[in-house]
Amino acid sequence: MVRAILFDLGNVLVSFEERKEVIARIVRAHNGNVDAAASLFSKGDGEAPYEALDTGQMNAKKLWWAVCTKGRIKQRKLPFHIFVMLYAMYLKPLPESVEVAGELGQRYQLVAVSNGDFGSRFVVSLLKVNHGISFLRSFISSECGVRKPQLIDRACDVLLREHGIHREECIYIDDMYQYVVAAKKLGLQAIQYHGLKESPHQLRSRLWKAGVELACS
Repeated sequence: MVRAILFDLGNVLVSFEERKEVIARIVRAHNGNVDAAASLFSKGDGEAPYEALDTGQMNAKKLWWAVCTKGRIKQRKLPFHIFVMLYAMYLKPLPESVEVAGELGQRYQLVAVSNGDFGSRFVVSLLKVNHGISFLRSFISSECGVRKPQLIDRACDVLLREHGIHREECIYIDDMYQYVVAAKKLGLQAIQYHGLKESPHQLRSRLWKAGVELACS
């Protein structure tokens, strides 16, 4: 019996854009050094690769400071709160996917499992405030200190320990094949779905085949 649906966020419930491009757009709008600021996301640079953001080694304030410093932007021209809002705006809910999640939430527990930085926490709050999507738990790599697939494993351990939900009672949804395979190896049912490239009908069909009942069915 299915009791919980575990959702990845980017490209499943919200649109996802390359963070390097988001930073470049913000810096360009503030007449900064775009190439220097974008180099923050180069693994060869060593200062702040994606892993640092996604495992909590670099938080929002550190990223803001680094972008202003590298991009040669005065902090008073790009205040911290403005930077955070501009940065998080690239994560936009996908209405039809969110609608499916809302229907699932009427029958099952919803859980967020996301490789991401502070933007992922923004998404969880946005979905709750604007769309009524409430997650039983949210596991975000920057807050947990580990990325998928270890993050999926940790989520399952917490769900069993604190909510009595077993792995075999969970379905995991992700846009990336490698994490779908990993979830299956960890004992979950798993579905691959890309909200920008596929229709919600395809998601509904895969969920139905996995034994999930939607509120509208």
